[in-house]
Amino acid sequence: MARSLEPALQMPPGRGLLAHPSVAVVLSGALICALALLQPAAPAAGDQNLSWVNGTRSGNGLSALAEDSGLDEVARSHTEAMIRQDSLFHSSNLAGVIDQIHPDWQRIGENVGVGPSSADIDGAFMRSSEHRVNILGSFNLAGTATAVGPDGRVWITQEFALVPGGRAPARPAVGSAPARRAPPPAPDSPAAGAGSAAVSPGAAPAGASADRPEPRPAATGVASSPDGAGYWVAGHDGGVFSFGDAAFAGSLGDTTLNAPVAAVVPVPDGGGERMGTRSQTGVHPRPGYWLMGADGGVFSFGDARFAGSLAGMAMNAPVVAAAATPDGHGYWLVDSRGGVFSLGSAPFMGSTGGLNLSAPITAITPTADGGGYWLVAADGGVFSFGDAPFAGSLAGLGLNSPVTGAASTPDGGGYWLVAADGGVFSFGDAPFVGSVAGKRLNSPIAALAASPNGRGYWLVGGDGGVFSLGQAAFMGSSPELG
Repeated sequence: MARSLEPALQMPPGRGLLAHPSVAVVLSGALICALALLQPAAPAAGDQNLSWVNGTRSGNGLSALAEDSGLDEVARSHTEAMIRQDSLFHSSNLAGVIDQIHPDWQRIGENVGVGPSSADIDGAFMRSSEHRVNILGSFNLAGTATAVGPDGRVWITQEFALVPGGRAPARPAVGSAPARRAPPPAPDSPAAGAGSAAVSPGAAPAGASADRPEPRPAATGVASSPDGAGYWVAGHDGGVFSFGDAAFAGSLGDTTLNAPVAAVVPVPDGGGERMGTRSQTGVHPRPGYWLMGADGGVFSFGDARFAGSLAGMAMNAPVVAAAATPDGHGYWLVDSRGGVFSLGSAPFMGSTGGLNLSAPITAITPTADGGGYWLVAADGGVFSFGDAPFAGSLAGLGLNSPVTGAASTPDGGGYWLVAADGGVFSFGDAPFVGSVAGKRLNSPIAALAASPNGRGYWLVGGDGGVFSLGQAAFMGSSPELG
């Protein structure tokens, strides 16, 4: 049974500006969600939101999006639904709705926001890396709807789509700034962690047609094989890349997902129902792994035992990380508010779901015996549960980049945290063996995995690039995700 202590999300009416960052569906229909809270500003005022979107794109050297009446209707219906419920939320089945209008869509996205004026919401969109990715993304059609609720607040929905045969983006005027691939800025809202800043569909090149090569999804995690002689890298679309002796056991790369993959979790050494492949040297175990979706869906591959999922449940926040029990018969899922869901043999030992966090949770890592776990927040705060000893944190230090991943030592006496800029922070008996802080990265660091001997670790960037430090051997990377 899944267990969580977090309360339902509450939004005080008439106060502040609440912008729900972009939902991006890339090829497979994967969704990305987060939450940002800002302060009120000017009084409410009307606007022509698509004109603002296209003006913003023009100012960044990008072509305008064609207005689509079907997307306008989707946006209008969703805006009205949010006002009726006095709640900010994304379309629960955006892919299904767009299928009815453009069944051949290749990428879709949605931004929603509420605040005292459309200008305030638009400003919040551009300060959020995930909203900005949609507004400056490689789409060719859009629809928007702006409405004022009974309390005077403005509500906005923006729908985006890339559709073959839709109006091709026009070439910029002579002398205008050339189109360029603009990496997203570092997350500036409390909930933009979990590596989401690495999701970068990119800007449409000048004069590109709608049938150009598809952009590829960003990496979401890295996991070590049991002996440390290999690793898997997973993308948000569920694609899995195997290196070294990490055997490929399947992926979701050709599956239409309801939500993006948030984590890849390997079966611990000795866990699961071992299967094997026979060779001249005998029977070799075929390792397995789980892919965990942001909606709580769990997908098992190889000898990974399925112990349940949260798919179909009403989630208060997206799942951002997961970890397996030492026996491989259970796992924990954690959402961005710190709600912990225990499945199979995984014991529930507490959560931060009922706390007023200063930053979202971005990682979970268990102790060696599975009797405890740490939750790690984007600001470097560390929360210990069960037999997990608290060995320090980064909370209050004012980091240059949010913490996006964590891993614990083999004996459970320490842990490492990694930030989006590649900085690595060691606590307890976790040895520091290097970082990539200060290096020019093509994409923010999305996750960290420790070598089984505890004397090295791998970092993976959102573009699939792998960095090996200490005794963690480099065995390849995934530029396919860039």
